[in-house]
Amino acid sequence: MTWADWFGTVVYAVVALGVGHLAVRAARPEGGAVLYSWPVYYLTGQLMLCALTLATAFVPLTLRHLALGVLVVLAAWWTTGFVRRGLGQRILAALPGAGLFLLLTLLCFPFAFVLVHDTPVLEWDARSIWFFHGKALALDGGVTRAFFGNPLYGWSHLDYPLLLPAQAAWLATLTGEWNDYACRAFLGVNLAAWFALLTAVFRARRMPWWLAGGAGVFILARQTEGYVNGYADNHYALALALALMLLCTPRGGARPALIALLLGYAAALKNEAFLYAALIAAGTAAWYALRRRGRVVSRPARLGVWIGLTGLLPGALWLGFRSLAYVRPADAALIPNWGDLGRIGALLGERGVAAARGLRACYIESGVPVLLAVLGVLAVLRTSAARRGRAGVRLGSGDAALLLAFPALNVLIFAMFLFTPYDLGWHMGTAAGRLTFLPELLLAFAVADGAGVLCGDDEDDG
Repeated sequence: MTWADWFGTVVYAVVALGVGHLAVRAARPEGGAVLYSWPVYYLTGQLMLCALTLATAFVPLTLRHLALGVLVVLAAWWTTGFVRRGLGQRILAALPGAGLFLLLTLLCFPFAFVLVHDTPVLEWDARSIWFFHGKALALDGGVTRAFFGNPLYGWSHLDYPLLLPAQAAWLATLTGEWNDYACRAFLGVNLAAWFALLTAVFRARRMPWWLAGGAGVFILARQTEGYVNGYADNHYALALALALMLLCTPRGGARPALIALLLGYAAALKNEAFLYAALIAAGTAAWYALRRRGRVVSRPARLGVWIGLTGLLPGALWLGFRSLAYVRPADAALIPNWGDLGRIGALLGERGVAAARGLRACYIESGVPVLLAVLGVLAVLRTSAARRGRAGVRLGSGDAALLLAFPALNVLIFAMFLFTPYDLGWHMGTAAGRLTFLPELLLAFAVADGAGVLCGDDEDDG
C-alpha cells in the first residue's frame, strides 16, 4: 500500500464516522456516553453505508452518485455545525481520542497492520467471497442482478450479507479505483474501533483504565489476524460476545441501544451470525415479556427507530433483493433437513464422536482449558471476597447465564456438524476453528469481566 492508499482509507473512515454520527443524532437513542463515542459512530456508519449500497438495487443510482451526495451532505452539515452549533469544537475534541486509539492499536498489534500494508487479500473466503463481492459492487456501481443473480457465481456464496463487501466498495469508490492491497485497509480502522469500544464499555463497568485497556488487548489478542485478513467471523463473534456480556451481566447499565447495534452489526456480516443474533434477540424479548414489568427504556420509540436503522433496514433490503433476484442460499449446512432428525441416532454413531473430538481439539489448541481454569480461580476469589463483606463481587445469576451460553453455543455448533451434508473431516477442517471462536471469545469476556469486578469499584451505576 502507498501513502495515497492510506489517505483514501482515512477519507473512508471520516465518511463512515460522519454518516454514523448523522444516524445516531437522528435516532437519538438512550445509551450514555458510550453510545455517543467515535467507535459507535464508525460502526453505525458502516451499517448505513451498507444500507445505501443495497439501495442501489432498487433505485437508479450508482455508488459514485451516492458517494457524491454523502460528501455534499456531510460538508453542508459540518459547515453549518462549525458556524452555528460549535460542532467543530466537538469534532476537534474527539480527534485526539480516535488518533490515540489508532496509535495504541498499531503499537499493540503491529503484525495486523503489517499484514494489511504488505499483502493482498489471499485467503480463500476473503478473496473469493467477501472481496470478490466487494469488487463486483465497486465495478458495477452497486448491487446488480447481473452478478448476484448469476448462477455461474454460485460457488461464491452470493447469498452472504454485504456489510464487509460494501465497505470495500465504498473505499474503492472514494479512492477512484479497486486495489487488491488497499481494499481491506478499512479493517485496520475496524480493529482500532473495536479496541476503543471495548475499553469504553469496560470503563463504564467501573474498571480502572489500565485494566479496561488491558482487557481490550487480552480479547483482541486472540486470533488478531482474523480481524484484518478479510474474514467476517471474528467481527461477528466479537459483536455477539460483547452483546451477550452486556445482556447477562448488565453492570454499568445494559444499554439496550448498544446491544441492538451489536446484534444488528453481527447479523449484517454472515448468515450464521444472523441466526445467532435472531435467537439472542428473540430470547431476550421473551425473557423481558415474561419476567419484567414496566418499560425497559424510558423512550421506547427512540429505541424502535434505532433498531429499525441498525438492525432491520440492512437486513430487509438484502432479503428483499435476494427474493427479487432469486438468489438462493449456497450454504447447505445452514438449511435444516428435517428428514435427518429421524436418523439422529445413526448420525450420532457415525459422526458424533468424531465431531466432539474435533471440537475438543480446537478448544485445546486455542487455550480454552486455561480460560476455564482462570474462571475457576476468579470464582473462588470472588466468593472469598464476598464472604469478607465486600459488596458487588458475589457471583450472580447473570454470571451463570453468561457461562451457560458456552455449552448452548456448542450444542448448536455440534448439531451443525452432525447434520452437515458435506464430508465431516473437510467441513471441520475448514470451519471448526472459526465457528468455535465465538464460544471461546465468550469465555475471554467472562474472564475480563470477572477480573474487572475484583479490581474495579464496588459501586454499580446500574
